[in-house]
Amino acid sequence: MSQEKLEQAKRNWEEQRAYYERELSIVSSSSQKFELKKRIEECEQEIESLEKKLTQVDSGNKVNFPQQVIQTYLELLEEEIENKYKYDQALKNYISLSGMQTQAYQEAFPKSTKFIPNLDQYLISQSPSPPIVVYGSPGSGKSTTLYKTFVEYKKQTTSSKKCQYIPVFIHANEIANVLDDLKGRQKEEITSFLSKLYENTEGQWKQNFAKLLAEASTYKLVVIIDALDEFVDKKNRGKLFSFLANVLEKTYQKGTKWILSCREKEYRAFANQLKVINVRIKSLSPTQFENFLRKRLKESNATKELSPPERREITRVLNKLTQANKRGDLYLTNPYYLSLWVDLIAAESNSGDDYVPTIDELHERELKREFLKSMKIDEHKFYQQHPSLIINTKKVLSVLSYYILEQSLKKNIHEGVAINDDELLKRWVQPILEINNKNDVDKITNSRLKSFDGSDVENINYRSEEPNFIKVLEYFKKAVSNNWSNLSHFLSSENKKFFIVVLASIIDQAFQNNIIKFKNDDIDKMLFERFTNQRAGDYLAACYLRERKDDGLSKVLRNKEPNFWLSRAIALAIASSEEPRIILEPLEIPEDYVFESAIVDGLILMQSKQKESLSKSSQIGTQPFLDKFIKHLLKENRFNLVDNPNYDVCAPFILLGELRRLLANGYSDKIEFPDNFFRELITKELKEQNIPVCRELYLTWFVYACNVKFNLKDWLFLVSNFFKLAGQYEFDKMYNDFKFSIKDT
Repeated sequence: MSQEKLEQAKRNWEEQRAYYERELSIVSSSSQKFELKKRIEECEQEIESLEKKLTQVDSGNKVNFPQQVIQTYLELLEEEIENKYKYDQALKNYISLSGMQTQAYQEAFPKSTKFIPNLDQYLISQSPSPPIVVYGSPGSGKSTTLYKTFVEYKKQTTSSKKCQYIPVFIHANEIANVLDDLKGRQKEEITSFLSKLYENTEGQWKQNFAKLLAEASTYKLVVIIDALDEFVDKKNRGKLFSFLANVLEKTYQKGTKWILSCREKEYRAFANQLKVINVRIKSLSPTQFENFLRKRLKESNATKELSPPERREITRVLNKLTQANKRGDLYLTNPYYLSLWVDLIAAESNSGDDYVPTIDELHERELKREFLKSMKIDEHKFYQQHPSLIINTKKVLSVLSYYILEQSLKKNIHEGVAINDDELLKRWVQPILEINNKNDVDKITNSRLKSFDGSDVENINYRSEEPNFIKVLEYFKKAVSNNWSNLSHFLSSENKKFFIVVLASIIDQAFQNNIIKFKNDDIDKMLFERFTNQRAGDYLAACYLRERKDDGLSKVLRNKEPNFWLSRAIALAIASSEEPRIILEPLEIPEDYVFESAIVDGLILMQSKQKESLSKSSQIGTQPFLDKFIKHLLKENRFNLVDNPNYDVCAPFILLGELRRLLANGYSDKIEFPDNFFRELITKELKEQNIPVCRELYLTWFVYACNVKFNLKDWLFLVSNFFKLAGQYEFDKMYNDFKFSIKDT
């Protein structure tokens, strides 16, 4: 048999094995599993036999990577990932997203699903497979799962001679630098992509690896790209997905595996462009929830000596967390918030029985944790030395975060953003002068201010032991001078020095403590690149939105700016507000799916006591926000009940989906459900044989009925119409759809 035929036979057996392994990760029957394992073994025997024959046919054609280059690349890449993105911390508390039937599943849009009982095994299969996109809500475990997958592939590569796939881990932001450089056939070649990606990096080890890839094309890669939603150039997001659609299809056919991750809303906007397996993951199951708490509790005990009473205190408060979830504080089951909550408990174990942290407190905790890790000091010392650092950092970086978000929507920013713009400086004036009025600065900033006593802003006596701060100070001193003609309307000459020193000090400390990054860590050019923790960046942008009445949410709506990358900040602004009614009640809500979805996200993240407040009016004669919002979602023109030339056939599915999310997350008993609207519309759609819309209406009412007290009239209507629907729709499919949707909500 010729070499070409041997290689084709090997590919055929590999494809057969891939099929059996995918089936093995999905089936639940023990007899089916046994049969599939037997077939996989047969495939592996045939593949091994063909590999020996290929070696005999042409042993000189196969170019082996020098093992040392691979080893060096993988070791240093893992170290780089841990330093940049802190995934190693998440891995310590990793809870497998496997074992629960509704945890992860393949999803073909709009509504076809196949459950994945073992996601870990599914992702580290050694067989070829189509590209996979793992998506889900923020904090659901996507990045940690992908990093765990990278680590597992790395172990296989370095410890086993059988491993076919070498893992490459890329953060989506890194791709921004090469999109414009790749042309023609280069966009179809994985070697060209990686060569361009690594050619200007400081690490020679990356360039060596890319060079060896080009020389030894017989080796296969699994390329893992994390956080497509965090792609820094929001303006070019369409170009990113077009590039991926092209490179994935071409390289997959040549044996490259791809595993990508993205937040759900951002991904759904571009999902149709990619020919991939969609894998959606959900929040933790009760069993995983318990395992997570045990791991975190064990870590807390290992890092801090706790007495038995203190341990009992932590366990007691963790039990209160379960009670909080029962009351409707469901955001705490999100792994991201849960981790911060447990961290908060370990630091403040004297919190009361009924204490449940707000979203604001949890995000502040994360910001503090970043400072603590960098400063390498304990909690007590931090409070003593830096009591106001977190508050003041929030004031300054919230302005910066929202400004960067605005810029990313208008232009390419992957080369960094200068932060000396006139508009940005003007926005900084008010929050920094608020600090001055309170005479409340952190210890380091206070020391810097004192060292400049007696000197004007043009003749500051610098301290030579702080070279980085001096550079930042000079940068802002020059920026203020160049823009003084505009700034003088907002900033007096007397406050000029205070403004420059405090702004420079807070930005310098944020950089030194790894909260923000400048391009190439170059403090001279000061080109802002990103927040090291993007969730913190989203939260800070939300702080700006909720606290700026004139140019916050109202301005976003006036400018018709809602989009997927603003929706996170909008949701957090709503959820973290102490008085959400003040933000929500005056809003003229646009008919905009993204903004409506952001409102729902924000409502779900609220504490239970805040949810209650939205079911009441803040003023006599005004409608409660929740009732107003639901009427907005169910407008007749959006369900084609009145003539509407712009009617969107997708609208009923999207709007009813958002309503179901509210009903399933603690709002069913806080609204006046429009049962007459549903009754009339279900009857109408059944008569017109519009079964898909009718099904969505029925399912929404069904979710509501399951979350409130039993109502005989409602259930009689639901049961009778269930059989009418099932008569025009496959009964088993109808039943499975309802079962899945109930579990999903």
